[in-house]
Order: sequence, then C-alpha cells, then structure tokens
Amino acid sequence: MLRLVEVADPVASERPDDPEEIDDLDDPEPPMTPVPIEGTPDPELIPPPLPWSRTSET
Repeated sequence: MLRLVEVADPVASERPDDPEEIDDLDDPEPPMTPVPIEGTPDPELIPPPLPWSRTSET
C-alpha cells in the first residue's frame, strides 16, 4: 500500500529509489511540444484553394 502512495505522489516520483530510474533522470526526454521547422508553413494556416482560382488557371 505504501508503494502505491509513492507512485501517486509526484514529488516521490521525481526522486526514485531505484538506481536505474535515477540514471534516467540524467537523460531527460525532450518535451512533447511540436517544434515548427523553418520554411515549413503550418497546414492549418494554409487557406483552401478558392473555386474560381482553379478555373482562372485554365
């Protein structure tokens, strides 16, 4: 029961007693936030093509 309390406690999970878990803290995983690439427009910012723009090309 005490082990379940340690796992649920965020402060306890930051200071694990397992040496293998402590080694993992030396190499933190990168954040999961998306990083935009230079020169690549966001697909959500690109407006859909207008119907009359297609007909004017022909």
